[in-house]
Amino acid sequence: MHAIPFAAALLAEQPGLRRYASGLTSQPADADDLVQETNCRALSRRTQFKGQRMAAWLHMIARRLYLDGKARRPTDQLKDRVHRAALDVESQALARHQLRLLPALDPALVLSVLGLSGREISLRLRIPGGTVYSRISRSRSAARAKLELGDRVGGDLASAESTGEPLG
Repeated sequence: MHAIPFAAALLAEQPGLRRYASGLTSQPADADDLVQETNCRALSRRTQFKGQRMAAWLHMIARRLYLDGKARRPTDQLKDRVHRAALDVESQALARHQLRLLPALDPALVLSVLGLSGREISLRLRIPGGTVYSRISRSRSAARAKLELGDRVGGDLASAESTGEPLG
């Protein structure tokens, strides 16, 4: 098979290969990775393609790659879980630290952060537009001052988390 017909046949089989990979894996990202790896393997070994059915050949490659990956996966999954747990602990500690630094959030500020316009916030909270803008301004100023104070005090996250003492 020449290079152009091989490439055309490979492209024509992509939807079926994607469906097959999705059936093997439980996550769409894993299916995408499997399709990509299958295409790389097929291209690198196209001289081994003997003109049989392209779909069957690609499915065989995908299945072997999937099984090879599954054999290695338990340790990788454990490493991933440990890494994610460490990140979660770090993220939670940082979030607790930042929440201690921030004043009570005004609903107008929260809605503005979520992307609502001043008019939308005014309608939703049933308050005048000028009040919305002054509340947002005051909340931002208070948060900025509190965060700057926390930075000047030191804001050592590790020691604050170990003692349980609030910063700022």
